[in-house]
Amino acid sequence: MSGIISANIGFFRQDFDGRFVDSVKIGLVSRGANEASARICCVVEWKLRKGEGAVEEREVGNGMAPASQRYLSWNSARLIALVLNALSGLENYYERHHTQLNVDGLFGLRIIHGQLNQFCEDFEGRDLDSEVVDEMRNLSRRASEIANKAIPYVADRDRFYYRQFHYLLTHPYSITHEVQRIDERLRWAEKETLRRGFYEGGAMWFNEKQSDSCFAEVLSKEYNSYNITSTCDISEPCLKRMLSTPGLSGYRLAHQVLFIAIIQVTPCTDIVSSYLSTTSNTTLEGFVKEYCTNLLEELLTFQKNARIVARMNPHQRDLLMEQVFACGQFGFVEVCSLHLLVAILSWQHPTLGCFVKESLEDQFAVGVLPAIISSPPDNFSSRKILSDIIHNDYCSTHSATVASGALVVFLRFLLDPGPWPEFFLADQPVTVQNIPAEDQFRQYRYARWVRDSFPAQIPLSRPPQLGWSPDLLACLLGVEMLGSMATPISSQIFTQQLFNVLIAYANVISDDKRPIVLRFRRVPLASVVSALVK
Repeated sequence: MSGIISANIGFFRQDFDGRFVDSVKIGLVSRGANEASARICCVVEWKLRKGEGAVEEREVGNGMAPASQRYLSWNSARLIALVLNALSGLENYYERHHTQLNVDGLFGLRIIHGQLNQFCEDFEGRDLDSEVVDEMRNLSRRASEIANKAIPYVADRDRFYYRQFHYLLTHPYSITHEVQRIDERLRWAEKETLRRGFYEGGAMWFNEKQSDSCFAEVLSKEYNSYNITSTCDISEPCLKRMLSTPGLSGYRLAHQVLFIAIIQVTPCTDIVSSYLSTTSNTTLEGFVKEYCTNLLEELLTFQKNARIVARMNPHQRDLLMEQVFACGQFGFVEVCSLHLLVAILSWQHPTLGCFVKESLEDQFAVGVLPAIISSPPDNFSSRKILSDIIHNDYCSTHSATVASGALVVFLRFLLDPGPWPEFFLADQPVTVQNIPAEDQFRQYRYARWVRDSFPAQIPLSRPPQLGWSPDLLACLLGVEMLGSMATPISSQIFTQQLFNVLIAYANVISDDKRPIVLRFRRVPLASVVSALVK
């Protein structure tokens, strides 16, 4: 049974035809039978026109409410500064090694380039400090410049892979989806297909070469505005592996989601949508929701136990960051865990800016100090888009790529957290401290990014101007008349009592035992008071 269970309310003041108009916007959140299937169903706006008493009601839109102006809290501002600093450190690493990057590293630059450029467009004109928008724009521009410098070296060194992934490496990677939640009803009973190791068509899972070939079928084409459907020629085995094989886990499941993401940055969306509709009776959105529901089930295990995250080895760290990136780019708020964000920030080298595979002590302990260490080609437990390269400073290109993706996902949710307060990163009860790379690459004056909770259009409240009211004047006049009538009587009584007190006091302090007798005569009260003052 669905129903409205919560609402987000915003108050705004606008100038409407020369008159101030108070607007009230309420986002109504409806949930289905399962609590996780919440979505914003509508946004209703009431406009109250002052002086007219009229109420105008209109529906702003269905689906996700447009993101409103962002007013950063102190925690949000600091976390945004930490993420921007980390991205700046990654770009330092990319620039330092731009002649040694492989295809995987170049993809990381395209992620920063495309996603941050999209964020700048989305948040332009909102009440977000200009330094934040300018920094995102600068990071996007710098990533593009480094990628363009690295392309000749990558094309020369990895000519085969460069041709296969040409489209992905020469275009900004830009995917943004409205915030959404997973659907618990789509969980697989168990991932037993992976345990059985087979399905009706043959070998169930796929290895690195098969995965790479499926990505290459999509990315190696030269797309143009003419005859798109003929160039999007994806083989049946790849469609079956990537889109019709539920029950996988780990890197394989993450790559199934990434395959859909990459489909959406190419003109092949219609072909994949048609295949899903025919074979699975679902849509692209339905596929992503089902597979991310099961992928994030693995991620939730890490979110609940920070100690597990702290003891992760480098390959497990890479998988975690790739999972955050794979489903976070589709807007699933379940990736929002401050434990994970703090962990990723703490993994960054404080001076090199990269993510190292092993500590220097471990490398020297086994007597290994190679210039380039490649991962085993068929080890899908450390699976990436392409083979990893670890430079002589132990910086990993694949770790840098998945970290770039995870960090831009967290940045997006810090800027636009969505309507579910339980997933607000800045409000989660986690102490953010001991980040080794904090302020090491860029220092931001993020205190000025913090704004109070009221929109800038609402003027500061002022007390009403003082003025003379006819009722007040009538009241003061009445008090004056009553006082003038009562003054003669009260003055005489008060004066007599005052003289009696003075006589008693004089008799007490007098050395002469004879009583002092003063003759009383009527004296105005004002004279007595002035005499006492003197």
